[in-house]
Amino acid sequence: MEVWATVGATALFILNLSASIAAVRSVSLTRAQKWIHVVLVWLTPVVGAILILGFLITDRPPPWRSNEEEPQAVGDVTVLDLGPSPCGCSETGSDSD
Repeated sequence: MEVWATVGATALFILNLSASIAAVRSVSLTRAQKWIHVVLVWLTPVVGAILILGFLITDRPPPWRSNEEEPQAVGDVTVLDLGPSPCGCSETGSDSD
């Protein structure tokens, strides 16, 4: 019985400690909010830690996107293949056809 109590207390301590560290290292929280989160974690051990970790996970910035998915800026120009025009008109754009 004592072994399970020790294992449970250790698991709870690790959960609270990881939630506290995550709250303190968060860049989106103010200093006061960080301390409120830490106090909430330790005053309501299981529920507080799970709620704070859940909040901090959803508050993460999105992961980096690859260059292919990156939206183009307004001034960017896409260069297309310069082959024969499908309409039969000249490539220079003059009306000499």
